[in-house]
Amino acid sequence: VITRNISAKGYLLFSLDSNRCDELIIKHTTLQSLFSMIKVKSIKTKVIVGITICNLLGTPISQRAAIMAGALSVLKLVVLLPYDDMKESISKVIINLSNVL
Repeated sequence: VITRNISAKGYLLFSLDSNRCDELIIKHTTLQSLFSMIKVKSIKTKVIVGITICNLLGTPISQRAAIMAGALSVLKLVVLLPYDDMKESISKVIINLSNVL
């Protein structure tokens, strides 16, 4: 669990910089690895994954690749977490996507 949490934080750091988002989306398997972390028991890791996905979906360069890799399915699981801030962030991302796509 600790290793996955550290990995999730690494993905999060990459997603904070739109130039680095490219490095996350180059390989479909990288996104799949990120998305699979939603299955861990650690709520903290799930929140980090959710924030990372919101960042990827909020960055034009990575939106389409993240959606094609299954980001929206993972967000459906993240939105069930008991954090109103997370739900609000996800709502904003989905609204923004509906205006873009």
